[in-house]
Amino acid sequence: MVGSYIDHTMIRVEDRERAVEWYREKLDWTVHREVEMDSFDLIFMGPEDADDDDALIELTYNHPDPEPREYEMGDAWGHFAIAVDDVYEAYEELMDRGVEDYRDPDSCGGSYAFVRDPDGHEIELVKRDV
Repeated sequence: MVGSYIDHTMIRVEDRERAVEWYREKLDWTVHREVEMDSFDLIFMGPEDADDDDALIELTYNHPDPEPREYEMGDAWGHFAIAVDDVYEAYEELMDRGVEDYRDPDSCGGSYAFVRDPDGHEIELVKRDV
């Protein structure tokens, strides 16, 4: 479609505060905007220097109704990717920040790696000119 671009990707999280804290502490991301509704909250996060044209991650937290919701990862879900200057350096930095080891760069041929957030969402670190 002419003039289109990816605005955001939505992922559901079971614990709002845990998810926001993880993305802040592990990826150095910031909250760009929040929308609080009666039954759910939307938290848009990304790099601090992201602007209105950059894609963000939308963390969707559904309020308990009356019990907290638990989600299963669908087998059609893959991952979202973050472009980095150096895959090895980015992966090691995340390991130093306490991210659980998942798929290191060597197991992926050196050009990418994967980590998981606290809800199990896979995040690919991929070498790009950033």
